Parts: sequence; structure tokens; C-alpha cells
Amino acid sequence: ELAAQQTASATIPLLSTIIETGKSVLSEEIVPSSEAIIEAKARLGSSGFVAYIACTQATAFHAGMARDLGDLARKKGLMFRVYDSETDAYKQVTLFDKARAEGATAMIVCPLEINLLEDSLASAREANIPIVFQANDFFGYGAVLVGGDNYLLGLTPGRFAGELIRDEMGGKAQVIILDFSSREDIVARANGLEEGLKEFAPDATVI
Repeated sequence: ELAAQQTASATIPLLSTIIETGKSVLSEEIVPSSEAIIEAKARLGSSGFVAYIACTQATAFHAGMARDLGDLARKKGLMFRVYDSETDAYKQVTLFDKARAEGATAMIVCPLEINLLEDSLASAREANIPIVFQANDFFGYGAVLVGGDNYLLGLTPGRFAGELIRDEMGGKAQVIILDFSSREDIVARANGLEEGLKEFAPDATVI
């Protein structure tokens, strides 16, 4: 059995042979085949798992993302663990390294401060560990980026809130939009929220 595992490990290609640098595709174009799932299981190994280093679990969006990723992993027969950074960039570095120490053999990361993660990411890259960033403005480390248009991600719910304020509150309300000033993607999303809000409730006040 050990010999079989060693043989299987030896046939797993390096990341550089399966990741096409600089290529962008739509999600529906990269639905994994059964062969790709088999390869993913082989890469994880008998005791390895996918570690999801989440930005937070304190919002419905982020908690739902973790839930959906976990459901998908279980459906495909992949081990999956969530590590909650609680929007603390320094804690995120510790959790990344903790996941590695606990046997993570693939990483999904919602990065808070990429510069703080540099050494950990470089180490994972050196160990040939697949990395997926939930962002569209962080590059390098052989990682795959999964993201969308952050402005549009904010615009639609902003419009929904604006319509609600217009129809149920007479078009007037005081609104708080939470963002993360050091994250350009979050700022873009917040800008979309405000624009969508003002489209339907121009008299609403953002405080």
C-alpha cells in the first residue's frame, strides 16, 4: 500500500505544468471533470485536506461562502476545513501556517493583507501546494484567482436597498456602508453599493 501511495504521488504533476499563467476564463468553462477530481484527491493524499482561510465568518455572505465550499468539497469527496481570520490580518498569517502544520495540502485564501502573507505563500509555493485566492487583484505564488467585478457585486444589492428605501421609507434613510479601506476590491464593492443605492434613493444619506 505504501509503495502504491508513493507511486501515485510521483505521478502528480508540478503545479507549473497544469496552471496556465495569465489566462482568464469564465467559471462555466472550467467545471472539473471526473479525472480532475481523481487527480485532486491524489494530490490531497489520504490525510490531506483543503484549508479555507476565510476573511471572516461574521457576515451572511462569508458564512455562506464557507458553507457552499464545504458542501461542494464533501460532494466531491474532498476533506475540507475552515479557518476564520475574523478580519485580523495578523491572525490570518497564524492560521495559514497552522493549517499547513495540520496537514493542509491545498489552500483557498481570502487575503486580508497580502504583504503579511508573503513568506507563508512563498513556502506553500515551494512545497507545490495549490493556492486559490478569492480576489481578483492579488497575483503570484502560482495561485489561481477567483473573482468577479467587485463594483457590480456591490451595485445590485445597492439598487435593492435603494428600491426598499424608496418604496417603504419615503426615499429617506441614513445608511452605513462598511468597507475595508486597505482592500481595493472591498472599496470597489462599497462604491457599487453607494451608486446602486443613490440610483433609487438619491435623498438617502450615507454616514
